[in-house]
Amino acid sequence: IIIDTFAQLRDEKRKIDYNTNNICFICSIDRYTFERNTDGGFDHHIAQEHFVWNYLYYMVHLNCTDPTEYNGVESMVAQ
Repeated sequence: IIIDTFAQLRDEKRKIDYNTNNICFICSIDRYTFERNTDGGFDHHIAQEHFVWNYLYYMVHLNCTDPTEYNGVESMVAQ
């Protein structure tokens, strides 16, 4: 039972690592699609177009801003 549990945990970690390294967190498009169809590839996409930390900073900005001061885009995202 213990060996099966460790095997299952190892498989789950492998899946998480694969998804982290090969699928965009924001748009869910895989590495292969970017490498085949774009000039910059997957690494450019996740570093420039869908940089995860920018989304986090934006959410923090929304949480720190009074909702009455939101612009139209901020109001829609905050919902």
